[in-house]
Amino acid sequence: NNTTWGAQNLFSTQYFWSDGTYSDCLQIRTTATDGFQVQFVDASGTGGSQTYETFLRSGTAGDFIFQHWHHVIIQRNSSNIWSGYMDGKALTAHSTAGTAARIINAAGRSIIVGGSGQGGSGNASWNGFMDEYILWTGINFNANTVIERYQAGRAGNHYTANSSCVLHIKADSTYGDTTFTDSSPSAQTITSVNGAQHHIDDN
Repeated sequence: NNTTWGAQNLFSTQYFWSDGTYSDCLQIRTTATDGFQVQFVDASGTGGSQTYETFLRSGTAGDFIFQHWHHVIIQRNSSNIWSGYMDGKALTAHSTAGTAARIINAAGRSIIVGGSGQGGSGNASWNGFMDEYILWTGINFNANTVIERYQAGRAGNHYTANSSCVLHIKADSTYGDTTFTDSSPSAQTITSVNGAQHHIDDN
């Protein structure tokens, strides 16, 4: 749920684009006209250079509604093919360029949820709400599983983390609380930035 479908980040590795050190930088963000953008950048040189990009979008006009809750899954399989679903419907990849076989965050840096890692500053932050933010590793959902998870989300059910889940953030604390807990087995440390807080009632 956000205020616009402009360029706002859902995920970014730390020091995305212009750090001058890392070659495995990744960001996933919304765009104004092309749905979701998946972009890898080699930032080991001056200024950084794009190494892979694809856009995942719906073929149906009106599917992307701002200020409205959506269930989104973006994933990559073992063949390095990116795919996505929104509200149980498959998204279509287009304008793909570069080599998809990129290692995600091999250096083990921090990741930024709902913000851009350009210089680690959190630019292009998500301007809206998120709930049930989950990262998995080693699995890829089929269409049936996606629909099951979408329906569970609509029913207001929290997901249960399994061994493949490496991050699970629930928005289930009191209003205004700035403490976020990772409910996955990894129990990652989460630091709130840019005023992120729990907001139970979004009316």
